[in-house]
Amino acid sequence: MKLLASIAVLLIVALALPSIQAQSIVPIIQIMVAPETIEVDATSASASAVFNCNVMVEGMSYIRYRVNLSAECEGWNATCNPSSFSVTGGGNNTFTTTVLVPQGEGGGDARQLNVSGIVSAPGISSTCVTYAMVIVNQSFGVDLTSYTSSLPTDAGKPVVWQISVKNTGNGLDSVSLSVENIGSYTNSGWSLRFNRSILSLQAGMIAQVSLTLTPSEDSPDQSVSIAVKCYSRGAKSSNLTIEDRVEATVNVKSVPGGGGGGNGNNTVEKKFIPGMGALELTAATVLLAALFRFGRRRRDG
Repeated sequence: MKLLASIAVLLIVALALPSIQAQSIVPIIQIMVAPETIEVDATSASASAVFNCNVMVEGMSYIRYRVNLSAECEGWNATCNPSSFSVTGGGNNTFTTTVLVPQGEGGGDARQLNVSGIVSAPGISSTCVTYAMVIVNQSFGVDLTSYTSSLPTDAGKPVVWQISVKNTGNGLDSVSLSVENIGSYTNSGWSLRFNRSILSLQAGMIAQVSLTLTPSEDSPDQSVSIAVKCYSRGAKSSNLTIEDRVEATVNVKSVPGGGGGGNGNNTVEKKFIPGMGALELTAATVLLAALFRFGRRRRDG
């Protein structure tokens, strides 16, 4: 009888041993954060990024564990809610982690969020850290301002057009400047030169740019419209179109002996008009032909 009882005890212990061994004395903790990246807009006011999190604890079924949670985001305020709780044995619990992004943070600024958890009981503890990213959305903007709308000069003499460029976005950007329809000016003997045509500007920064224009020496008396445009290179790389333009009139005075549109035989040489493209020239030619035909009909009638 005693032998049977001993065998029964040994059998019970043998059956229970795998279950006891499966439960670790040192608890296990795992944290998951979703999504892995959150983009926020902090241009006009402070913004928050809220992550949905889950913490899993595995331990001995009869032990009560304490779980403490914390978050850090490279200087931005970050908190977990709840920040602590108790669990017996183990289980899954959800919590949120909120990161406050101060107003005016630079566009494109990215910071790493660290979410940490500690599970403990008297004499034992385990830790876990997981990561996510918070990124400030970048807005793009450019503003061109001309210091004048009229530029008087003589044929063959340079005149300088002063322009200011402002980055109205919220982050570092690169902008490019160009003259619209520049070929129409260079083809008629003009020279146009920026002191710099690509600028790197921090948010809110204003830069001064000059465009030196030199009409050809044989330019006649004329008023020529010229336009400068700029665009955000950062916006273009993000498949956006952000640009601005300014316009001025160059009033050219012919210089005696410089040609002034004449050819020395008291006949006027046809000059290409700067700023006028092929479409405008074609339209002008068609209009003149129509007027000529209309005049002939009236004479014939």
